[in-house]
Amino acid sequence: MGHGRIEERKLEVISTAHCRIKWPGLMQVGRITRQRTIKSTGKTSIESTCFITSLPESSTTPEHLLELNRNHWGIENKLHWVKDNVFLEDRSTIRTKDAPHIAAILRNLALHLIKKAGYNPTIGREIFQQNISHAINTVSCK
Repeated sequence: MGHGRIEERKLEVISTAHCRIKWPGLMQVGRITRQRTIKSTGKTSIESTCFITSLPESSTTPEHLLELNRNHWGIENKLHWVKDNVFLEDRSTIRTKDAPHIAAILRNLALHLIKKAGYNPTIGREIFQQNISHAINTVSCK
């Protein structure tokens, strides 16, 4: 429950240990079905997503797989959303050679420095853009 909605998750998972799937490392295939109900309107939606994992059935539980899935989306929402909205990463047209990787490293560095300075990412980007010497002082070791 949270954000004004109730969410129920159902996990179905099968082991691929006895299947003839030729995919090195593949141990399980699963599906998570989410049913969300908006509390204020009562509107319900259902969404299913499939996943694969290299975790063997013997070393994990369905609860653990659900937790891993939630953590994945936590990273997506907390990091990638910020990078896309603050640095417009998804709109980048950088495509050749190592440039996309280098640009991602520079964005990560900038985000780290903004947080180190104690700023919210959006405000910090604006402050550093307007005051380059403040950005340089944040980088310098003191």
